[in-house]
Amino acid sequence: MAFWHGRYRHGMGIVLLGCAALTLLLGNAVHAQRPGIRKSAGRSQGRGDLHESEQIQVGDVQREFAWYVPLRRGSGKLPLVISLHGHGGRIKGLIGKGLLPSIESMWMDLADREKFLVIYPQGAKASDGGFGWNDCREGSVSNPDTDDVAFLSKVIDFAVDRLDADPARVYLQGLSNGGFMSLRMAIERSDRIAAVGTVAALMPAKTECAGAPQNPVSVLMIYGAADKLVPARGGDMAGGPRRGVVMSAEKSIATWVAWNKLSQRSGQERQVPDTDRDDDSTAFYREFRDGAGGPAVAYYRLENHGHTAPSKVIKGDKLAARLLGGQNGDLEMVDACWGFFKDKRLSSASTR
Repeated sequence: MAFWHGRYRHGMGIVLLGCAALTLLLGNAVHAQRPGIRKSAGRSQGRGDLHESEQIQVGDVQREFAWYVPLRRGSGKLPLVISLHGHGGRIKGLIGKGLLPSIESMWMDLADREKFLVIYPQGAKASDGGFGWNDCREGSVSNPDTDDVAFLSKVIDFAVDRLDADPARVYLQGLSNGGFMSLRMAIERSDRIAAVGTVAALMPAKTECAGAPQNPVSVLMIYGAADKLVPARGGDMAGGPRRGVVMSAEKSIATWVAWNKLSQRSGQERQVPDTDRDDDSTAFYREFRDGAGGPAVAYYRLENHGHTAPSKVIKGDKLAARLLGGQNGDLEMVDACWGFFKDKRLSSASTR
């Protein structure tokens, strides 16, 4: 068993024990963060107001989420970041109270500094016993049969009505199954979502949800070129077509560039500074944008990076690398997403 260090806990917390854990990991496309070996100074899980369990009724189903208000929030409306776990995740892990280190818990520390709200929703229990999202991948047997668009829409309503969130600045970040769900929300609730950031998720090639977004939505995709669960080249996800089929990273990005009516020629790919020389990984960034204030589509392509989130703070051991692939240490996932989110706004915001 891998040993874990550091003060962060991971929201996709599943202890990996031998072959049974590998089967669970590959069968459900579960993301688990790699064991920590170092942490940078000055990062914490936030010092504001964390409410660990809020209940909300969606049809005849009781759903749950946690919310966080930053320290010294001040007056006025605040942006909202909603962080969606991958298949198998739980709120306890996301907020830093699970078994494993959590990159997602770092949203709270960043919220204290940048002044925004954070919500961690809980996915629904699926047929395999894992908690996840109904993200529209056709034929994915591990997805629950729940109205998660309605649930997340009600979560946004709660944040606007009760926490004074800015309805024009609502952002979703999702990992794996949560990333696919973020893309579904961007398509179906483009009247509520200003931007999404996905990690280890691409556009489904076969979907049960038709149509394109009616409004522009900015999209950031962070993907690993060596991700074996959600392959960057496209095709069957790990476990075969019963887990879904994805577009290639290139086609996923081009789809959103076209939907947002951006030029395919805008922007140039550049290498991100290689600050971690021990990770055997390099990062490349490109942004498609036709002018300040409009929608954007961007990607981070992480070479020799697998089905995990990049982090400068939380690093892993050889066991996790064998199961999930390598991990880039040149990016901090929450910082990369917030840097993309923070200037994005809806042109006109709906309150419902």
